[in-house]
Amino acid sequence: MFFFRTSLAEYKKNSGYFSGGHSIGKIFLKVAPFFATYTEYCNKYELGASLIRTLKKENEKFTELLTKLERPHKQKGGLPLTSYLIMPVQRVPRYELLLRVKKKKIYFLISKTLFLGAFKDI
Repeated sequence: MFFFRTSLAEYKKNSGYFSGGHSIGKIFLKVAPFFATYTEYCNKYELGASLIRTLKKENEKFTELLTKLERPHKQKGGLPLTSYLIMPVQRVPRYELLLRVKKKKIYFLISKTLFLGAFKDI
């Protein structure tokens, strides 16, 4: 999702709802091809998480290796592997929320423009 973050940074840099042709909708269309991989990851996330839980319970060497690999990150305030693996799944509702907020703001701007335009000639 690096590409999406880069595009979003581009949107923020150009700011405004319609300035420079960098609408949030255009950014989503630009990154749409990447959502196929993203969707596959989300669909298979639970299977992967379940496999990790099973391996941690049944395979002592796996648990030791995972603990060894996670230790330096935890000491620096990092998170365990499973916390990073769920982040892409948690991102989907955030995109939906972002679009809902943008939609409300756009409707507000349109309503305000129409309202002010109605009184312009008075």
